[in-house]
Amino acid sequence: MNKTNPPWHPTYTITPATAAALMQIEADRTVVEQTPLPLAVREELRRRTRNLLLPKLISGEVDVENIDVQMPNNGGA
Repeated sequence: MNKTNPPWHPTYTITPATAAALMQIEADRTVVEQTPLPLAVREELRRRTRNLLLPKLISGEVDVENIDVQMPNNGGA
């Protein structure tokens, strides 16, 4: 039995270029989380991450439908 997605549920393929961008984003995120960096450096890393990821999200190149986002508990904030 060949399963196909309905037309309203497109499937995206992550290309090597997209995979490389995602790996760079993960590397940047790890650096930001594990290293006490000056604010300007952290802002630049976040800006670079945004610039890599946002166009791929908007174009649909990266599928985020099944991503489970977990927010930290900020004491009811």
